[in-house]
Amino acid sequence: IPETVGEAGVVLPSKEPALVAAAVHRVVGDPALRDRMVAAGRARAAEFSLARTKGQFASAMAAVLGSGS
Repeated sequence: IPETVGEAGVVLPSKEPALVAAAVHRVVGDPALRDRMVAAGRARAAEFSLARTKGQFASAMAAVLGSGS
């Protein structure tokens, strides 16, 4: 899912082994790219906290249920 991966990874068709292999070689062979992707992945992962998820779920449920009104 590109919107989830962002700059932290490479999104490819799963049934294209040559494209997957090329992407792996590119990341493995480019330390600067790899470092940027690692940093982006850590930053992206930090956005997914339990507290944030609970808050978003509660807001969605309130919207669906009408907040008791």
